[in-house]
Amino acid sequence: MKTVAFLLATLFAAASAAAQVKVDRFYPPAVGPGESTVTAEGKFPSWPCKIFCDRDDIQFGQEKESGRLKVTVAADSSPGVAWVRFFDQKNASNLVPLLIESIAVTPESSDSGKTPGEANGVTLPAAIAGRLAKNGEVDVVHVSLKSGDTLIGSLIAHQILQSPMDAVLQLADRDGNVLAQSEDVRGLDPQLVYRSADDIDVVVRVFAFPAAPNSSVSFSGSSSHTYVLRLTSGPFLDHVSPIAIGSAVETVTAAGWNLPADPILRRREATSISPPLWQLASGVGWHWQRILKANAANVHAPKDPNAFARADRLPVVFCGRISEAKQIDRLRFSVLKGKKYTAKSYAKSAGFLLDAVLRVIDVKSGGEIARKDDISRTDFDAAVDFRSKEDAEYELQVSDAVEAFGTRHVYAVVLEESLPNIRLSLAAEQFVLPPGGSLEIPVTVGRTNGYAEKVSVTATGLPEGVTATEVVSEAKGDTAKSVKLKLAAKDNVTFQGNVQIVGSALDAEGKRSDETYPATFALRPQIDLADVWLSVAKQ
Repeated sequence: MKTVAFLLATLFAAASAAAQVKVDRFYPPAVGPGESTVTAEGKFPSWPCKIFCDRDDIQFGQEKESGRLKVTVAADSSPGVAWVRFFDQKNASNLVPLLIESIAVTPESSDSGKTPGEANGVTLPAAIAGRLAKNGEVDVVHVSLKSGDTLIGSLIAHQILQSPMDAVLQLADRDGNVLAQSEDVRGLDPQLVYRSADDIDVVVRVFAFPAAPNSSVSFSGSSSHTYVLRLTSGPFLDHVSPIAIGSAVETVTAAGWNLPADPILRRREATSISPPLWQLASGVGWHWQRILKANAANVHAPKDPNAFARADRLPVVFCGRISEAKQIDRLRFSVLKGKKYTAKSYAKSAGFLLDAVLRVIDVKSGGEIARKDDISRTDFDAAVDFRSKEDAEYELQVSDAVEAFGTRHVYAVVLEESLPNIRLSLAAEQFVLPPGGSLEIPVTVGRTNGYAEKVSVTATGLPEGVTATEVVSEAKGDTAKSVKLKLAAKDNVTFQGNVQIVGSALDAEGKRSDETYPATFALRPQIDLADVWLSVAKQ
């Protein structure tokens, strides 16, 4: 009987897993203005599904074939990312990115040749949606350039689509001679810039190695190796300055190539998922401008390398670019005796090139107070903590570890007093709760700078019939670093939607503070997701 029961339980678990809505990716992974057809690749127990999207300017129509969609993008829609979730009566998929381009998207030609003479031709500007479908595959695109043209080739794959590829862009002439090559410019994604001295026909090659290195020395490919290649000899926006902010800014500076003398930039407000976005009114490219520290002052590094900026108050977000060899950007600020401070850079994690070194100097004595390079072996941004023995003026210095410099060697540094703080995080972004049952959601409690308050954790936005049993993270002991929040649902409840898990401090008498701390899931390096999806339905 135990064997039969075990087999039945196993079969039930397998059937439940098979009935899950699962979406791995869109193909093609990008659409442009107008109407396009895409396929959501995955599993759909029933079709059509319901669809959640964080952008209301993107419309979805579902065709008869499972996973096939008509996507309509308004002519004035901003480029960027639409985050999409599919759900039915029982469960939901994870969020899947669909890239939105400002120009028409050309699918990679499946029968395009793999040699320069057989390359698939495009007219600039172009956005090519492709896939390296098998090991050893090299995709090629033919482009004609005029003398004086500056060609920008920018590929999106690993950084946003999470394609498991370390891609390479290679530019060659019709005889196969390599003119330029790029890799690891936007994180693992390549971006090349080539100025043509003559009228010339060139071939752009796309190939990849595995994102996670292995013993193979061959090119990598699979159904998950999707990408979008943007090619233009016209205006291309790489980023805006400041690349990240504290308090809101109304004026930004465009950085890129082939930009007009006075480029017109447009800002799109943040969605429920993506940060605010900047785009060119006419051109290719866009930039997420992350809010690093709400209400912090924004301070720019001076253009004169011998000058220094000054912070009148803390916290600040200090932004700049290392544009010359051995350049050091400087920010002066006042510190108080006995106070602890911290500075943390934001560059590598956002896909920029600066390998930041942070150095803190006592202005009066010239002595070094603190210095820091990489945070860890896997985190190549820098963070430094320091304390002052007296009221003084200090200087924060920002430089590159290997004295590299250039357009994409930009940074933002949050400088602030180190106050006790907490951060709540989640290991998943969607959860399933059976009616009449319960669910435990693990919540990691990150305590910094001696945060010693009790923290109450609960959920908000729950539907009627679903309750959360408040759980408390004590300052010490087993619950100090993690807790499990328990949700329970009545028998007749069905629900699909976003909820939030939040924490708040409790004083000695158990009184809850007004300030809340949302538990977040790291959707991408630039995005901490506060809205998580809850499915309440019989499985």
